[in-house]
This record gives sequence, structure tokens and C-alpha cells, in this order.
Amino acid sequence: MKIMKKWGLWLVALFAVASFSGCIKESEPYDLELQYGLDKDRIEAYNAQNFPGAIFHEVEDGIGIWYQVETSGTPGDYQYKLIGEGENKLIEAPIVKVRYVGKLLDGTVFDKNETESGVKLPLARTITAWRIMFLPRTIDGAQIGGVLPYGLHPGAKVRFVAPSIFGYANSSQKNIPANSPLEFTVEVLDVLPPDTGNNY
Repeated sequence: MKIMKKWGLWLVALFAVASFSGCIKESEPYDLELQYGLDKDRIEAYNAQNFPGAIFHEVEDGIGIWYQVETSGTPGDYQYKLIGEGENKLIEAPIVKVRYVGKLLDGTVFDKNETESGVKLPLARTITAWRIMFLPRTIDGAQIGGVLPYGLHPGAKVRFVAPSIFGYANSSQKNIPANSPLEFTVEVLDVLPPDTGNNY
């Protein structure tokens, strides 16, 4: 099994971000394929009991996330796009305004913001699972690999479960143990143009 030719680059970029992300320490042995297999078994058992309507979205080479769309949302002023020239194009990473709840598979809530006004997050600084959910399948003809054809827009509400490789991998984060699959419910309030320096 090959691990994510294109999303692997996202993992590298993600692990380089200091805030809202984890990092794989080079001194620690880590087998992505083995861990994904373990996560997949746990997630499928969890979904059978707690998330029977989940749809599997293959990101690459049999690896993916499980999701369900409650409401699809409506495109607003912001449109996902690529910037730059030739092979140096980057995905422009917007600011997403959301309400959300993040849980471990044992039901522990590790993070949430359910306030009326929500919270603004630079998409470039979120975990890979969020990027997979927010970004469209293609942008300007380039294959991006997101879950939904046009990505997430204001008014969307989704639930998804991601393997640890799309979360914090083998790095623990406060009350998130290493190698933890994560479940999120996310309500999109708005998608806004990025601040300078938030592209990837």
C-alpha cells in the first residue's frame, strides 16, 4: 500500500506547523500502513455502533475518512482557488468560521466551540482531516482530493471520523492520546479570504 502521494505532502506540511498540529519525531519508529490498519478496524467497529450512516471517502490507495453530510451549505463570496505559477502553485487556504465538537472514539470531548459566533481558524493550520473535508475534489482542473465536489461552504454541517494519520499521528496533544482516530461535527458559518501567509 502506498501512503498518499499527494496527501503525504500535506502531512509533511502539517507536521511542520507549530500550532494546532502534531509532529512525528524522527527518533520514534512509526509505520503509517500498520497504524492505518489498526485505526480502520477501530473506526469500522465504532461506526457500526455509533455512525451507521457514515460514507467512506477514499483519499488515496485505500486510505480515507468516513463522513456524513447533514446540510450541504451554499457557496458564498469566497471560492477555493490555486495561486502562483506553473508547478509552484499552492492551494489558497481560507479562514473558516465554524462551530465544532471534537471527540475521541470513547466519547471523550477533547475540544469544542459551540458559541453562537463560532471561531475563526486558518485552514492551513488545521489537521489534514479538516482540509480533506473543506477542500473540493478539484480546483481549476487540478485534482485536490477533497470529499465533496465543491468543498464546504457556509451553512454546511458535517460529521466525520478520521484515522490518526489525518489527525495528530503518533504525537499526543493535551487530552488526545497518540495514535487516536478523531470524530468531528463541524458547522460552517462562513469561509473567508486568507490572511497573508496562510497558503500551502
